[in-house]
Amino acid sequence: MDYATKNHGKVLILSHLIVVFKYWKKFFIPYGDEVKHRFEDIAIRSDFSFETMEADQDHIHCLVKSEAGIAPLAIVRR
Repeated sequence: MDYATKNHGKVLILSHLIVVFKYWKKFFIPYGDEVKHRFEDIAIRSDFSFETMEADQDHIHCLVKSEAGIAPLAIVRR
């Protein structure tokens, strides 16, 4: 993973996000890859990227790399 070079320093901000689908357990299993592609499309249009992403039965684990000025809440909202 590469550090982002800013004025007088280097920055690496990684956030571990877990997206839980409470009532979607049976629905989510066959569509896990499709949801991962949708997340990646959102990241392409935004100021962050997914370093890794794994789908389980009812949730997705995401390791998100973002710029220094972006709050994790802003990433979740997008």
